[in-house]
Amino acid sequence: MDQSRPEAIANRHHARSSVPLAASPAARNAAPAGRGTGWSGAHRPGVVPAPSRPSSIAGASWLAVLPAALVLVFAFGCGTFASPLDARWVVAGHLLLGVFALFGCWAGRDPLALGGIRWLLAVGALVLILVAAVGSPVPRAGLEGLLLLPSFVFIVPAVAWLWRDHARRRLGILALAVVLLVVAIVALGVAAVRGGRAASPLGHHNLLALWLVMLMPVVAAPVSLPRRGRWLVRSAVFTALVALLVSRSLGGALGLAAALSVALVGGIPLRWRRLLVAGGLLLVAGSLPRAVSMVRGEDASLKARWGYVTAAARGLAAAPWRGWGPGAAAWTFAEHMRPQPGVHPAGQMISDPHSLPLKLAYELGLPAAGVLALLAVVLLARRPEEDPPFAQAAALGMVAFAVAGCFTRPLAATAVPVTLALLLGARRAGRARVKVDRLWARAAARAWLAASAVALVPLDAAHLAYDRAARAGDPAVARRALTRAVALDPWHPLYRARLAARTGSAPNALRAAEDARGVAALWLAAGQHTTSAQRAALARACTLDPLAPLAPFVLALADAQAPEATRLAARAMLAEPRLLAASAWAQQPALRAAAVAAVASNTGVDAGWREAFIAQADASQVASGRAQALALYADRDAATAMSLHGFGRRPWRWRLAAVAIDADALRAIDLVPAANLATTDPAVFAAGCD
Repeated sequence: MDQSRPEAIANRHHARSSVPLAASPAARNAAPAGRGTGWSGAHRPGVVPAPSRPSSIAGASWLAVLPAALVLVFAFGCGTFASPLDARWVVAGHLLLGVFALFGCWAGRDPLALGGIRWLLAVGALVLILVAAVGSPVPRAGLEGLLLLPSFVFIVPAVAWLWRDHARRRLGILALAVVLLVVAIVALGVAAVRGGRAASPLGHHNLLALWLVMLMPVVAAPVSLPRRGRWLVRSAVFTALVALLVSRSLGGALGLAAALSVALVGGIPLRWRRLLVAGGLLLVAGSLPRAVSMVRGEDASLKARWGYVTAAARGLAAAPWRGWGPGAAAWTFAEHMRPQPGVHPAGQMISDPHSLPLKLAYELGLPAAGVLALLAVVLLARRPEEDPPFAQAAALGMVAFAVAGCFTRPLAATAVPVTLALLLGARRAGRARVKVDRLWARAAARAWLAASAVALVPLDAAHLAYDRAARAGDPAVARRALTRAVALDPWHPLYRARLAARTGSAPNALRAAEDARGVAALWLAAGQHTTSAQRAALARACTLDPLAPLAPFVLALADAQAPEATRLAARAMLAEPRLLAASAWAQQPALRAAAVAAVASNTGVDAGWREAFIAQADASQVASGRAQALALYADRDAATAMSLHGFGRRPWRWRLAAVAIDADALRAIDLVPAANLATTDPAVFAAGCD
């Protein structure tokens, strides 16, 4: 663009005073310039550079810190991996999401700012999700997620409106930098005190790493800041990199590497790019030893995850178009899982394929997963209307989420989807409020939110009642609280199963197992309570958890003369050698001898192990001595708690089944179960218990 000398002088003068004259709004948005906006290098030909923006945040409304405050609350309380341990945190999180959603509903009619024909993608995705939910064999599993979906969607316009101008966005970045710094410091402090990987406050190292790499690009967005603000941002980014390194998360390292690669290839500016690149290279270098062990097939985590991948593939092949329903993985995954000895422990509650794309395809079907992927591409590729550096930094956070989410469970902590909604809002920040000209559109949006909020009330009340029962020391109080929880949420299997355990109700125990469909622990509990359906319930438990010992043991003794009794007893001994000392063998010595002979002739088990087994079987003859219980517990510890991992509820110690063991004979047995040995042929435990 040709300019006369007076015009050029005037433009330089106004650039210094931050008042643009010569450039049109479109040109200013197309080619921002100067160190204040973070763009470097030559400007686009024919476009007048935009003036640098002031670094003051004095004119910004303090409401701009609300998105960061929301993320902070969820990172420390409402949205952590262990937040379901306290229903009060869950209810508080639902209330906060509802408040933001109401604000977002007011701020804009089109929450994702798709416009035009592209809104059909969002509508199509919603329709396919609802179809998957209606056709799910376990519709209760994803009910809470479906009811919260509009809240997450309407967070986006709320964040976009709160960060609608440059001053507010600068204040928002400073607030996010404080949040990032606090979380990283806590993660490093807890890791230093307890040892091991950095995982706090989110509760899992992969989730923490995912959350960090999502926020780092936004905090490093190249917008003008005061000097103290720049030091704050630099400290936050550096501390987050250290926390990411201490987490030793390969998925987090790959997510950050992907975001930086996109930034370098696309020319997207970031503050302290050298620091980020150096940190990314250090993370990748630190992950090389594990990558080498994965290539060699020596990594135990990779072997376990490969089992999850193959199980997800089997489930997807069984329901490719409609999927198993939102949230159904936790209650149906065991049906497709083939646990490997020495890789997957017995009794493990596998509730997720540990990969977001696989989870979406498994639960929603291939069409819905494809539409959601296309919608994500549209949201990433859309050109921002204002402040491209900030919007592009938010897009880099979304890229990091997409890559790191392929290697973890991003929906296991609510803090992650809340942060994703914040990134989507940051991506469209600057768009003015969209006035709703059509009353039906505004009414539909508000009705959607209102219906979800009303439907959540009894579910949250039932959750609170369940927590009261778990904390109650008086059995009568616990029973009354469980009765109320079942009345408020009658389709939740865990509430009904716990009530059945308290009252001895066989119908409740069986219905709970049927409602959960694929949770082995509930079928084992039903086998202890039911009479006519006991054998079928125990056979189902054995099929769902083939490496566990108690279901085949009880089935073998239930009918010692049955043709499959010897095979079932041998299978129980392979899974738990201490069952050699079971007091019940005093009445069934022939069955014990036949089972020991079957184990001794099983070539799928290591020969040395079989020799030791025979020797200990001879040394542990059952006598009429004192007895002790060999029991199977659910929720024995938080790391493997069935209630937490399968149902998102407070762990509560629960004895599912017990076997009387001869204490004198038990002293002669110190053999590791064959189910724990990687040398054991998986075919040993592949046959069902029917």
